[in-house]
Amino acid sequence: MSNQEEKKDYFFYYLAAGAIIFAAVIFSVKNAESNKYEKSKQLIEENVNNSAYKPK
Repeated sequence: MSNQEEKKDYFFYYLAAGAIIFAAVIFSVKNAESNKYEKSKQLIEENVNNSAYKPK
């Protein structure tokens, strides 16, 4: 048996690496989206009439 090398199954390593990469992509996209409306938020805080939702 020493002449034959055992082949390791890396399926779970590939699965874990894929999950980590997927989570990193989702996190980076979500982080980019949160900063997208920062300028609008500042303008609405400055003057409430800049909002599409009019105050009563």
